[in-house]
Amino acid sequence: MHDHKKDENGYKGEQRSRAFLSDHFWILTRSVDADSADIIVQERMESSEDAIAKRNRSVELGYIQSKFFENKNQVRIHRSYVDDPMHPYRKGYFAFLHSNDAEDEHVHYFFSAEDIQQHWYLNSKQDHYCFSLTEVRGYEAFRNLGRKHIKQKVLAGIRELRGSIESLIWRSFIANRSDTRMLGDTAGEYILTRPHGCPTVIYKVGGEARPLEPRKDVMPTLGYFEWGYYGTGPMLLAASILTHFMAGDIPTRDEINLVKDYLIGRLERFNETDHVIDASMIICALSRIPYPASATELDARMKPAYEETLKKYEKYLSSDPEIDTDSV
Repeated sequence: MHDHKKDENGYKGEQRSRAFLSDHFWILTRSVDADSADIIVQERMESSEDAIAKRNRSVELGYIQSKFFENKNQVRIHRSYVDDPMHPYRKGYFAFLHSNDAEDEHVHYFFSAEDIQQHWYLNSKQDHYCFSLTEVRGYEAFRNLGRKHIKQKVLAGIRELRGSIESLIWRSFIANRSDTRMLGDTAGEYILTRPHGCPTVIYKVGGEARPLEPRKDVMPTLGYFEWGYYGTGPMLLAASILTHFMAGDIPTRDEINLVKDYLIGRLERFNETDHVIDASMIICALSRIPYPASATELDARMKPAYEETLKKYEKYLSSDPEIDTDSV
């Protein structure tokens, strides 16, 4: 009986969602309910010319989980459907909840993945986001949103997802064609110089030297390398150095900010001589130890943080004779 009721409520929620969305979207179907998406939507195209014009663009789809609940029953969605390992939240994903009020009138609630993270609560196992109506949780800001409002919210999510997919494709293209260290290679030095006044970075290891490529796929910007302050140029430089240093692994925004704030931004901008950044300086920055502290001159307060960071990034330093925990 329980399964029958669950199936009935699932069907009811999906049908209400389809009816609500069909004025503005094409409703797509697939043979299985995968990744917690009952409904896949695509913006309606008003003409064949519009369809042809968009033929070679990335597919723009939204993914909607539909639920029907009674009274104050709990609705649950697994965290893996809402969270995204590459982004703060899953883009282009929505929850469309339906119910009836005391007068038996239809009521609905509409949430993006970001809304779910911010306004739902986690169960005791921390593996599901949960929704239920209580005296303190009325979700009024998400109740009975109009068709136009929901359309704009879905379209914004679809375009955000498309941009994210295109960014990942571009990142993959750049990563496959960029010069980065190989794991196991000795870490070299990054030489910050200004030939003809142009800020340039040279990567040197042994007797070889080559220019460091700007990784604008990791840190999108129209700018170029800079140092000596805390703006976009130093952020791009920190991202590019870290991505190269980490053998092509993409650093987190926190890691990039640490290198920018504790190292790149603190260098003299128009130094008469070149700046040389080595692996120990990068580890210091990632340990929140500000430049010009040297790994060989750390005091007792700084050593534990440095040693902990050294272990965390050991795989990028395993063959570097200049970086050794025992020498700190």
